[in-house]
Amino acid sequence: MRAIGFVLSILLVLGLLFYGVLWFAGWWWEGRSVEVETAALRQVRETGEVVANVRTVYKISDVAIATEYVIFDPGAAKRQDALDKAADALQGKGWKVEGGTSPSQVDLESSEWDVSVSLVPLDFFVARGAFGEQEVLKVAENARAKAVQPEVLVVAIARASAN
Repeated sequence: MRAIGFVLSILLVLGLLFYGVLWFAGWWWEGRSVEVETAALRQVRETGEVVANVRTVYKISDVAIATEYVIFDPGAAKRQDALDKAADALQGKGWKVEGGTSPSQVDLESSEWDVSVSLVPLDFFVARGAFGEQEVLKVAENARAKAVQPEVLVVAIARASAN
């Protein structure tokens, strides 16, 4: 009988310990937010004349993940040069090209922060429906309508890693 009482005591202690670990894990993750590093976002904004900003936040498993959209004019004379000029400016600040480049997108990763940026021509971004982001699409269409040279505008889509 004593052995059963001892086993039950051990099981009770283990159960309470397990419950405490689960409670702490829930407390730790609840309300957690993944934000784009302010200094990294500042570097993106410094690559040209910013004409619009939009921020979206999604909750996945109690984690809020923010994405920053910066629409800017990198100061290029032609559409073909806009992405290259924006990417070159970020590379000059230590950003590395990830994957490869195409006429419609350049992906870069910061060497200082856990942040990645996709550079996309505004016309391409709008034609693709802002990749399903309706709020961002409205801002992008408005920026394009107001721009003197909308064909050289670039959208920087900045995300922090959820690690």
